[in-house]
Amino acid sequence: MLKAVGRFLTPLAHDPFQKIPRAKRLKNVRDRYRARIGDYRLLYEVQQNIKRVVLLTIKSRQDAYRPDRSGIKAVNPDLEDTIRKRLEGTQEQVSGAAPTDSDSSVLPAIDDVNPPVDIEQVIEWITEDELWLLGIDPKYHAKIIETHSADELNKEFFPDQVINRLTDYSTNPKSSQIGKLYSLDRSDPMSISARPLKSFLLALDEEQRRVLARKVDGPLLVKGGPGTGKSLVGLYWMRDMLVNRPAESLWSTAPRFGVLTYTNTLSDLNELLTAGINPSEGDQELVECSTLDKITTALATKALSRRPNCKSSDEILRLLEKEVVPRLPASTRELIARLGLPYLLEEIDHVILGYGISDSAAYLAHRRSGRVVPMNSAARSEIWGLYQAFLELHRKHKIETWDLMRKYALSALAAWPDYPKFNALFVDEVQDLSRVSRQIILNLVEDRRYLLMSADTGQSIYVHPPTWSETEPGLSLRSRVFVLRRNYRTTREIYRAIETLRSETADGEVETGRPNPIFTGPPPVWVRADAVSQWRVTKEVIKKLEGLHCSGQIAVVVRDHALVNDCVKYLVTNGVAAKPVNKATKIDISGNHVHVITAHSAKGLEFPVVVAPCISDSHYPAARSINGSLSEEHLSEALATERRLLYVALSRACHTLVMIENSDNPSRFLSELNPSDWSDAL
Repeated sequence: MLKAVGRFLTPLAHDPFQKIPRAKRLKNVRDRYRARIGDYRLLYEVQQNIKRVVLLTIKSRQDAYRPDRSGIKAVNPDLEDTIRKRLEGTQEQVSGAAPTDSDSSVLPAIDDVNPPVDIEQVIEWITEDELWLLGIDPKYHAKIIETHSADELNKEFFPDQVINRLTDYSTNPKSSQIGKLYSLDRSDPMSISARPLKSFLLALDEEQRRVLARKVDGPLLVKGGPGTGKSLVGLYWMRDMLVNRPAESLWSTAPRFGVLTYTNTLSDLNELLTAGINPSEGDQELVECSTLDKITTALATKALSRRPNCKSSDEILRLLEKEVVPRLPASTRELIARLGLPYLLEEIDHVILGYGISDSAAYLAHRRSGRVVPMNSAARSEIWGLYQAFLELHRKHKIETWDLMRKYALSALAAWPDYPKFNALFVDEVQDLSRVSRQIILNLVEDRRYLLMSADTGQSIYVHPPTWSETEPGLSLRSRVFVLRRNYRTTREIYRAIETLRSETADGEVETGRPNPIFTGPPPVWVRADAVSQWRVTKEVIKKLEGLHCSGQIAVVVRDHALVNDCVKYLVTNGVAAKPVNKATKIDISGNHVHVITAHSAKGLEFPVVVAPCISDSHYPAARSINGSLSEEHLSEALATERRLLYVALSRACHTLVMIENSDNPSRFLSELNPSDWSDAL
């Protein structure tokens, strides 16, 4: 217990007024606070005039707020000395220090401090976080929190629906907050379990509101882990731009507002959500929801005088092997044999083209962020020669990679002074943008004060992000980075079960860090089934879940588009309403059917319920992603990306997660998970 207290005291002693998780000011008691430490409550007082923090008591939750009628017990002097040393940042331990009370979990008040007056008024039968979760109108929150139970709610002031909902929630026998929520009567029009996905995705929590209330000129960067609401903050920020029009002037002719992201699926979702939160239809029409690739394609078309013909890496590799490799110097072919042509094509795309490197000297000097395979000057010279051969192939066949197309787009933007730029721009998922892509977005907005971006470097599954100073010399966002840490969407149980898969990539700014899930829920479920039973088990799981959830809240997340088609076909044939989410079928957030989507397309999305089947070693990691790895360093790079992709797939779940392992060929990443964090039954 003392160790847990010590971990809390370190930030408290450093700055008692910073935002400390689980700490809250007591009602009607000046300068006194309580902190939650497990099932115990620590009460303390901040004496500002003498710069001292005084611990009042540590007791179990049910006892902490009861006035002690028998007088104040003194702390053992040795224990008091230990506490004071912890407050001063000293790690020294006092041997034999123990409370005089026989119950070592209770730490009485320090002897010269009077107990707080009316401390029982802070008993929390329900929190503001829970009221947000329940969808209770904020105008009722303060009055509800002032009471001690649902029985004290004044029927003349609160609607019957609110009272009934709070009563059902507070008396529900389920142990978790999410479990209680989804056990409520589905006939209640406020019941979240019966709502479409739309209402779930549009809820704005208090931390997000606070970020929006801070008026700081851009470029701004909002960072946060899954479920912290980065994208939603961006969409509401854009709504503020539309309402207040700070980016417009007397010379503005055709207002243009942009919401850009990386995938078509997320762009489609942003368009639907933008329509849901914008006040007028006229404003909605001013917002262009698109992908950055659509913008860059249009720009590259101008630079090339033709539409770019972007080919997959597999197609480019076949042409390189057929037309380029045979005529390369022997030294270059030796390098290809050692590292593999796929890795060298990645080097060209991610480093040379991704960073916009224009000459061999710049490439020789480049630090190659995120590339763990060492590359000396001789090897780099060989790769530069391969790059020149690749450019000849591009000119001969009029084909491009996506990164080459983006380089052309940037050159077109620089040469097009009259390009119609955005008055305000929000760009989502910038952790997966190369340096060239970031330079494009910096130049797409007329005034950078009205540029907002969002990122989570723990979900980088395409490129290793450059730092912002690498993006543009002198550019620093350090004073304009907002980190969302409170996660109102993913339960603690889900986050704890999958957090070992998460790894961050540095972008030179404040780290995203670990989100702080607020709500408790049931443990995620880990099901094992052989290869031929994956779809049957998926169907059985969905049938059980449909008894508790609107089908539109359920998503099946799989590795690739072939699995999407197979899954939809099986589910529909066996009586489950399901639709794919792909280029041909946009996401329907008002529908009542199961969504089937790839892990890549699901990045940036959230669903109350996720079923993740086919967790095998041929899908996570995908064989094609690692088979070309001829060195241990390259393999480690590929595996790190594949691990983050599995994390992305599983972290789409907010309230319920069911993972279906392929027991014939289980993913190697499953060995990193702790089975005790999972249940084996719904």
